Amino acid sequence: MSLTPAQIELFWAHGFLGPRDLLPAAEAARLGDRLPRLMAWHTWIERRLAWPLAAWRRLEAVKYSLLNRRAGVPDHPQGRPVHWLKTAHVRWRAFGALGRHPEILAMARDLLGPDLLLWGGQLVTAQPGWVHKWHVDIEHTGWEGVTFWIPLKNVSAASTIKFITGSHRLGFSPRGRGADDGDAVALAAAWREDAAASIYTAAMAPGQVCVFAGRTWHSTINQTPAARHAVILQYCRPDARVRVPKGYDEPAAWEEDQPWVLLVAGEDRFGRNFLG
Repeated sequence: MSLTPAQIELFWAHGFLGPRDLLPAAEAARLGDRLPRLMAWHTWIERRLAWPLAAWRRLEAVKYSLLNRRAGVPDHPQGRPVHWLKTAHVRWRAFGALGRHPEILAMARDLLGPDLLLWGGQLVTAQPGWVHKWHVDIEHTGWEGVTFWIPLKNVSAASTIKFITGSHRLGFSPRGRGADDGDAVALAAAWREDAAASIYTAAMAPGQVCVFAGRTWHSTINQTPAARHAVILQYCRPDARVRVPKGYDEPAAWEEDQPWVLLVAGEDRFGRNFLG
């Protein structure tokens, strides 16, 4: 599933590539049923084992911090290694396996190079009536990368993802502006020098994937009576220092501790992150 030179050029011109087949429909449906149950079950367990798990994670964090410093890495990670809502790929095998899918890695290498960190993995459930207004993920104000969006269940023209063409080159995001479709297009077009901005609405089926630059403006909707489940997988180069945001206001503020990430291709010659 490697990208052609023309596709790579189109990606960096528009900020995204449209749907490509990834998972068979039956596998997507299975994951769409299994992953929400898996997440709910783990959440239930963790709530009842909160104290033992917290103690174990503190010990684990101290161990890895000491080992990292002992290795003499000059630009070592900061604080302790932590989990947060985007470390599902580290905590659960099913997410990690999807994040290492050979066709996804082939596309990610074509866009970012041979060395890859999988820093973000998350199941996103959009309830009926959901509208996530135009935004750029706050993490990508701190480092560059690409995001893969894989719908598993109940995706349609009324329940999908949308992009503003060329918006990754604007240098600012619409976060906090409460922009609807028309406002987002006007806002982006006012800053474009080469062409008018436009909305691309991804027409996708369960198990397909689209990929977009981390700083591309995007929005998701679910105007259907059923929940939509989708997985996001986010990659960057190892020279990035991955952080956990304190909130979603700009400019971004970061937690002292850094999250676990996975090295999924190539090598890490920088040592700036905690590798799970």
